[in-house]
Amino acid sequence: IPWGDIDLNDALFYTKDEKNNIIPRKSPMYDMQQVFIKNGDEFHTVDWYTDLKEVDYFLMFELKWEWLQTLIKIGKEDKVIYCNSEPPVVTDLNCPKGYRFLAHFFPYILTWNSEWVDNQTIFRRNIPYYFSVEMGDVAFEKRKLLTGISGNKSSKHPSELYSERERVYKFFEEKYPNDFEFYGTGWNKKEHPNYLGKVDSKSKTFHNYRFAICFENMKDISDYVTEKIWDCLGSGIVPIYAGAKNISDYIPQECYIDYFQFANCDELAKYILNIDKDEYQKYLEAAKKHLATNIREKFSGEEYADCIYDVVKHEKNFSIPLLYKYYVSFKCIKNDVSKKGKSFVKSII
Repeated sequence: IPWGDIDLNDALFYTKDEKNNIIPRKSPMYDMQQVFIKNGDEFHTVDWYTDLKEVDYFLMFELKWEWLQTLIKIGKEDKVIYCNSEPPVVTDLNCPKGYRFLAHFFPYILTWNSEWVDNQTIFRRNIPYYFSVEMGDVAFEKRKLLTGISGNKSSKHPSELYSERERVYKFFEEKYPNDFEFYGTGWNKKEHPNYLGKVDSKSKTFHNYRFAICFENMKDISDYVTEKIWDCLGSGIVPIYAGAKNISDYIPQECYIDYFQFANCDELAKYILNIDKDEYQKYLEAAKKHLATNIREKFSGEEYADCIYDVVKHEKNFSIPLLYKYYVSFKCIKNDVSKKGKSFVKSII
């Protein structure tokens, strides 16, 4: 059960080329699917099945109350694995307290945070990533100092990093306007004169800069390692990283610059301005070396598939308590606003 309708019809795994030929996506989801196929299992988006009762397990990538209601109706509530990977600043239920609530609805929950795992309901997995190494060949001397590629978002969570990212952007716009440019979605050119819009290729854009502001959505949390830092390491740019408090468990400190080691932005600016070509190259070589290790396997789609297989070995009797079944029905009705949707909700309650 994917995030949205755009991923249905197996679009999560396949795309089409300019001649309308169906080709595999370069993604961990496709690699994940291939593991299931090799093991003799089917693995498709949910719309492939006319009879949902024949499905063994459902992976729900986003909490969808209507789908929970459907699965309750056909007696499949004990076969659902919650796979949402967003941090609490994005999805507030993705935390220990939230998981205690979700455990009333899901027999299995996957998390990237090893501190939250109990191996009974909550199981460990990394956030999968498709590694593509394109280091580029733009000379050190021809690269502008600093960039960032991110969406303009906000959160009231005390550990959010959105506001810190914007604070750094504003600092370099004001103090070093000729050395900094950034990209992404949701930004305003009037408020941010160094904003240059969206990018077609993150990797090719990174090739024109030496350093990238690389902030996760959240700080002060373990194991939350996303595409943000992998994109930098594989694109031949040095990330200035803020996020997972144990990032060095995954990536050697020689590969990135720890944002939190600096007392302020002035110290950070002074540091990166004084890095010469030889020192810079050491960061890139360290990144190449690390990407050649088995770290790719740990974040691969194949590893994700293995996690799913491990979870379903823990088969257990599970039923959503009656009170929470009523809650699911209530959420379905409350969330629905369209006439068509209301009809659908009535049909499954």
